[in-house]
Amino acid sequence: MIRAYVEGNDKMLIQALFIVRLGLDSSEFIIEELGGGLSSLLKLPQKLKENIDSGEKVVVILDSDNPPHAGFIQVRDSLNSFKVDNNLEFDYFLLPNHNDDGNLENLLELIINDSHEALFSCFDEYVNCLTQNNTGHFHLPVKKTKIYAYVDTLTPINQKKALKNGNYQFENSHYWNLQSPQLNGLVELLKRQLEE
Repeated sequence: MIRAYVEGNDKMLIQALFIVRLGLDSSEFIIEELGGGLSSLLKLPQKLKENIDSGEKVVVILDSDNPPHAGFIQVRDSLNSFKVDNNLEFDYFLLPNHNDDGNLENLLELIINDSHEALFSCFDEYVNCLTQNNTGHFHLPVKKTKIYAYVDTLTPINQKKALKNGNYQFENSHYWNLQSPQLNGLVELLKRQLEE
């Protein structure tokens, strides 16, 4: 059994990768939301130890975030220290690509269905317009807003409720390219859990 600890919306993407890219049945893995990032994980050494001791293969998937809040190197170093300090052995992957600062939204921008790239161009023009006309009375949209707008634009009206509940339909190839090379590092990490 594989147990993946993830941040919020990462859960749906990881579930889609387990099923679509790795061909697993949902009974072969458990995905547990941390309710936060690194700080939430650091509160769980005993739980991780229990999972590992029970024979589960534990994998952690977190955002690298961006300075000043963290960054790839800071999160990597914190995770490595946490593993050593608590005598834990598990694999981890830091989004977007286990190398750069960033988050899930950075990765999602890279795996959209190519036929919908114009939607991001339109959104970028909107943000540029806001930037040029910002009088200090409003805030620029965050990256999560861009991803939500992308999915919202493609989602039929009768399916909007699922979107509001955080279902970005990652298994839908009309929206996302789960075969994208941008996902290969993450998929390889998940495959290793199956082979061990």
